[in-house]
Amino acid sequence: MYNGYVDMINNNKEGGKMTYQKYAERVKRAEAIYNGQFYTKSAKKDAMDHLNRAYSELNDYAQDCYRAKVKEELGTDYRYMSPEHQDFKNANPSDDTPYDLHNVREAKHSEFFTTFGNVWIPIKNLVELRAFFKEAEIVAKPKKVKTEGVRTERSAKYWGHCQLCNRRHKIDVKTNKIADHGYTVEGWRSGSCSGSHALPLELSCDLVKEEIVRLKEALAQYQEMERQGKKVFEGLAGRWSTQEEGTPIYGEPSKYIKYCEHDIKAYEGTVDKWYALNLEDLEEVLYD
Repeated sequence: MYNGYVDMINNNKEGGKMTYQKYAERVKRAEAIYNGQFYTKSAKKDAMDHLNRAYSELNDYAQDCYRAKVKEELGTDYRYMSPEHQDFKNANPSDDTPYDLHNVREAKHSEFFTTFGNVWIPIKNLVELRAFFKEAEIVAKPKKVKTEGVRTERSAKYWGHCQLCNRRHKIDVKTNKIADHGYTVEGWRSGSCSGSHALPLELSCDLVKEEIVRLKEALAQYQEMERQGKKVFEGLAGRWSTQEEGTPIYGEPSKYIKYCEHDIKAYEGTVDKWYALNLEDLEEVLYD
């Protein structure tokens, strides 16, 4: 504790002690926000605001001490800016102290804060701490490693990728197969991926091979429809369709031919590059 704090408390036990407690709490909060670095501009602003509030506590206390000295020497019924009051002001440091910490200057204000309340040392500390905070860089907050709660005997140990949609999912601890999954439409689960409940791509590509066969059969059908001038039935018009509700909707086979050709090429590339991994080589699921 600085000597100035001791004098502040001894000079006015109640007021000084309360001022010190509020000051110390504000500094403590500012240092807690910093804690080695600032992650956001708002955090930096909050920390410096706490320092400014700490300064306000000390400034108010010093002003109280100044007014108490005026009354002690001139009496409680003195007239503001009377000759006696002007003489007092001329004989003492100026009480024109700044409202904000960033305007405090040692050459201009240290004498007043030393004479009244003896709070210059803690104020100087605030000035230095504010300067340090001001120069501190804002750094990106490190991302926390996401964990999966507490492990149980049924908890998955490894992650694997679906053979068809190639998304990462947990592997069943007993069967080593991918968990059930699907796709969403406007936030709702809609359908299940055909790769659910199959071995992950890291352990097998059999499902990919089966999908290539299915796609080639579908491709042949669409090509035949295109030769015959037929269209692909896509469903019935809904309530919000531009067509009458319930009207059959048909699409051009060429669109589906492109889909099939694209997927066949992608899956064949997967099979060409595929090699099996050991289960232990897969990415582990992290738990708390």
